[in-house]
Amino acid sequence: MRHYREPRGLTRDELTYVLHHSGYDLDVDDLRGIEDRLTVATVDAPTAIAYVLEISPADLLTHIPVDQPVSEGSRTTGLPCDVETCELHDSTSGKTSLDRQCR
Repeated sequence: MRHYREPRGLTRDELTYVLHHSGYDLDVDDLRGIEDRLTVATVDAPTAIAYVLEISPADLLTHIPVDQPVSEGSRTTGLPCDVETCELHDSTSGKTSLDRQCR
């Protein structure tokens, strides 16, 4: 989320302020935890953040930070470990499906 927040010149405080005025309350500490990958976000937080940053939730959900350690398994829980980032992005943006037949 930081990858999309910082280029827009928004601090965490400013983003939580905008979120609050858009109808979604998110604490600065919770945002910090989500950005630092210390807190698991519900679907509501990325959806609200994507809305105020004017990007798609798919962009947030499939962005892989350059400083993230390389994982042996899946980039997200609940998916097979061989799902590639581009497949995940295409699936979350509705371009394809991750079912066995499409893969």
